[in-house]
Amino acid sequence: MPEAPSAEFVAAMEDVLDVYHRPYDPQCPVVRMDEASKQLIAEVRQPLPAQPGRTAKYDSEYERRGTANFFMAVEPLAGKRTVRVTDRRTKIDWAQFICHLLLVVYAKATKVVLVMDNLNTHGIGSLYEAFAPATPPPTMGSRGKMSFRYAQAHFPLLLLLLPSSQKTLAPDS
Repeated sequence: MPEAPSAEFVAAMEDVLDVYHRPYDPQCPVVRMDEASKQLIAEVRQPLPAQPGRTAKYDSEYERRGTANFFMAVEPLAGKRTVRVTDRRTKIDWAQFICHLLLVVYAKATKVVLVMDNLNTHGIGSLYEAFAPATPPPTMGSRGKMSFRYAQAHFPLLLLLLPSSQKTLAPDS
């Protein structure tokens, strides 16, 4: 984290905090989106099961089975979570996940506010790359169904999912 946050950082942080403090509106849900790549492994030896007085035992040796990516969208105020697993993490994969959110998960919403990291794959340009201009997804254009909000690096996003009584954004002790 920078020694002193820049004005850009503070402005983006305040924007995201304002979005997260909106009251619940099913016609305009606030959704947090993130993604992660995970290594897939398999056990080389069968684990020994737990027995009375003994914990289960696993060998540290494993066999690598590639990787997988998962996209996750969380709507905390509705208790809703959507996950999609893909082989890769590309602009096209991201765009397809966003269209799934808009056309299937939030089909009845008039607008979806999407809070996410500011990665190179997370932008309207990815949607234009993924879909032909003749059949754009409903996110495009000035009347699009999606509003993008970008969280800044080092922003404590997990705090935003805690109940207000558990949050403390005090200076470092």
